[in-house]
Amino acid sequence: TRLKVEAIIQTLNFAPDPSARGLRSGRSFMIGLVYDNPNAEYVAEMQLGVLDATRAAGYELIAHPCDFRSEQLASDILGFVRRLKVDGVIRLPPVSEKQDVVDELLANEVQLIRIASAQLDAKSHFVLSNDRTAAADMVQYLIGLGHAKIGFVTGPGDFRSAQERLAG
Repeated sequence: TRLKVEAIIQTLNFAPDPSARGLRSGRSFMIGLVYDNPNAEYVAEMQLGVLDATRAAGYELIAHPCDFRSEQLASDILGFVRRLKVDGVIRLPPVSEKQDVVDELLANEVQLIRIASAQLDAKSHFVLSNDRTAAADMVQYLIGLGHAKIGFVTGPGDFRSAQERLAG
């Protein structure tokens, strides 16, 4: 029976309807990528990495730029999740560093992943980039090459990732 069905699928060039799949499973098969980072290259590289993972898992990615400093950041992200019914959100720095937003999303049972330069709490899932160690390794490498004067561009002082790199 399976071989007959597969042959008919190929003959008709059938593709499953994602909306019907979502209705049946109760999921949208969409993941939101929430960011406020002025570095377009960083955001593009993150999107490519996330796209590789979402495609492999049968999900689509929806990018959602936001204003990190907005008083309505939590409600903006929550509105995005509810409007598009995404199954979860991946938050990039500095948005990932806002604990009040994490608390609001978790209170509303939103699945989330934070990409962060340091573990900020034990309540949510993280993908950690160890900015402190990476910056220290880069400086040690330059010192090893014989450089004595090393400049450092810190980035915005209220970004945890910038603080971690400076500490390294």
